[in-house]
Amino acid sequence: LVYNLFWWSLFKNRQGNQGSAGKLIKKHSESRFDFMGFQECYNLGWVLGDAGLQDEYTLHQGPYGKCMAVHKATWSIKSSGHTIVAEDTYWNWYGKRGVQWLRAMHRASGKHVFFMNYHGALSVNSGGKCGGWTTAHNLLKVARDNGRHGDTIVFVGDFNS
Repeated sequence: LVYNLFWWSLFKNRQGNQGSAGKLIKKHSESRFDFMGFQECYNLGWVLGDAGLQDEYTLHQGPYGKCMAVHKATWSIKSSGHTIVAEDTYWNWYGKRGVQWLRAMHRASGKHVFFMNYHGALSVNSGGKCGGWTTAHNLLKVARDNGRHGDTIVFVGDFNS
């Protein structure tokens, strides 16, 4: 699952809108998501609490409003982190942009996934201050430096592209 929650609107202005994000996640979670990546998320416990799923997931509240959740019964977290990869353009500047990542092992098979969650740089379609090529290179470098040969790579986000 990937979901930009537009926190400023849904949670700041409408106080969660009676749990609407959590209810939507719950509605589509009959088969549990293995991984979830959120952008504009400042309290993942609130979101998954509204879905009644917070106890089934390991929650990773990251910087810059990015969050990840991993299904506990299915996956074991081996490593995690956050790496700055871009910065917004000066005319549409909100700050630096990083990618949140984790490496997990499937409990039953022993196979690994390298999961990345990104909220892309502004201005839309620019790749940010250094451009799309540099941002893409930086993102691939994070996967190379923190993933392992043979990992399945899953890359989600609101790329602002």
